[in-house]
Amino acid sequence: MNDRTRNFTAEDAAAHQRLRALWDAKAKELRLTQDKVAKQFGVTQGTISHYLTGRAALGRVATMKFAQLLRVPPEDIRNDFAFTRQLSDEVPADVVEMAWKMASLPELVRKDLGRTIELLLKASNYEAFLEKTEKAKSL
Repeated sequence: MNDRTRNFTAEDAAAHQRLRALWDAKAKELRLTQDKVAKQFGVTQGTISHYLTGRAALGRVATMKFAQLLRVPPEDIRNDFAFTRQLSDEVPADVVEMAWKMASLPELVRKDLGRTIELLLKASNYEAFLEKTEKAKSL
């Protein structure tokens, strides 16, 4: 049975309410339309409408997609699912958490952060970092 045909639970209803509140708060700012989101998700506009009106239950995949789109942790939409953020035992939890937060930032901000981190890694010390940053500004 897929998520759209199964019976709604109390958790489904709560997830729908949280998704709708996030959509209403962020769609205009992020310039989202149901058509744009449908194309990005590879579904129909009707499917997106069903998620937003509570006619289709949100599974893990849909929750993750909406979370990334709305730039929120998936737990903000569906807190009854366990979403793992641990990539491997070698990656410290705080690094994974920071990467997760960075992934939810707007693309332009992520690019700027990426360039800053790249410059910092290339610099042998803070003074060299500042020098490289000034050179990058002039480009």
